[in-house]
Amino acid sequence: MISALAAVVLPAPIAKKPNIVLIFSDDAGYADFGFSGSLEIKTPNIDRIANEGVNFTDGYVSAPVCSPSRAGLLTGKNPQRFGHEYNIGTKMPGYDPRYRGLNIKEKTIGDRLQEQGYVTGLLGKWHLGEEEQFHPQNRGFDEFYGLLGGSRDFFKPQTGSRKLISNFKDPEPVTYFTDDLGRESLEFITRHKDEPFFLFLSHTAPHTPLQAKPEDLELYKYLPNARRQILASMLHALDVQTGLLLDHLKALELEENTLVVFMNDNGGQYDWGALNAPYRGMKGTVLEGGVRVPFAMRWPGRIEPGTTCSTPVVAHDLAQTFVTAAGGAVPENETDGVDILDVIQNPAPYADRSLFWRFQGQAAVRKAQWKLVRFTDRPAQLYDLSADPSELNDLASLRPERVRAMMKEIGNWELDLAHPLFVTEPIWKKVNLSHYDREYQLTQPKK
Repeated sequence: MISALAAVVLPAPIAKKPNIVLIFSDDAGYADFGFSGSLEIKTPNIDRIANEGVNFTDGYVSAPVCSPSRAGLLTGKNPQRFGHEYNIGTKMPGYDPRYRGLNIKEKTIGDRLQEQGYVTGLLGKWHLGEEEQFHPQNRGFDEFYGLLGGSRDFFKPQTGSRKLISNFKDPEPVTYFTDDLGRESLEFITRHKDEPFFLFLSHTAPHTPLQAKPEDLELYKYLPNARRQILASMLHALDVQTGLLLDHLKALELEENTLVVFMNDNGGQYDWGALNAPYRGMKGTVLEGGVRVPFAMRWPGRIEPGTTCSTPVVAHDLAQTFVTAAGGAVPENETDGVDILDVIQNPAPYADRSLFWRFQGQAAVRKAQWKLVRFTDRPAQLYDLSADPSELNDLASLRPERVRAMMKEIGNWELDLAHPLFVTEPIWKKVNLSHYDREYQLTQPKK
């Protein structure tokens, strides 16, 4: 699983600090974008990021659900290390609500880039705590426009954690939330075009509620599944806004000095129309379909167009990557990530590093092509992803030594993990465990 990609990261020219734009989609499937294999959903603008840069075929998130995935991304650590293993749900007895959010002892990418002289902005979904100490403007973001919770209506005003708020303007009435975030992203870039900026564009599409504009639904009304029609239409709107953002960077002559990343926040929500083919599993599982995601990066002049990287990378690598690109450094003991630009250029040293996941008792480790999944209700399973990316053929009985070694590796990793600071309702354990026994569509449907 090693890419032979020598010298695809070009020498850095002498220039000002690069702008950084991170675009996140929410609950889309691995197979729902053109660059990751979709034959029925067209995403030409998002595909540009991969085609004009690098497509990470083995790109992962830090956790298989929304909140811990974001916690890992923003801190550069496995989120379990600081007690952020679960989604932020209702307040559970025995857990102090003052700790129900992103651990305030942890630095974020925003904090670190502010130290490098960046103006930082977050547009869209936060989902990392609703109390004042957790708010984005107190966690490294100069500007925030979005919602504190995990989802919201795309057309209507809402209250509570779904209310649209901002610390720098009175939010306009909602038109279609994906379009509104796109508009705000262009305005942010325009306001800060003369200084280095970091923009985290955290879309809620295509997370539920499944809602699309009528004109977008017309494009996909031929699809046989009604939910997939809506999901595809929501991704069309997201793709259009991505194209406007990329065009805006070019129009302002910022394109050459802007690092752009696109990825999804976790595996697709299969029950709501997302497709993770060829991977088994879905959001909430540590199978490939729960943690492997579409992941692309573009930096003109630094990353050669058309690059493909099959060396595993993970979302919590981005903190190290962004800070290094900005001219800074993250202390070694403060990150679990690496510089992705170095991975592209020198894949061999990173090819067999171990990547870990744990969620609601299920855990997994990937090392080179090997993936071990540990369950609470059955023996561990071992897969060779190079021959079996769908995780259909359990090799545990044929490779007992490897199973023991990887089980021990997970156990040693867990010794350094913090106790969860909060949990979600017990019903979710049953729901997510049931997803390991389901049948999944593992082939990409034709147009």
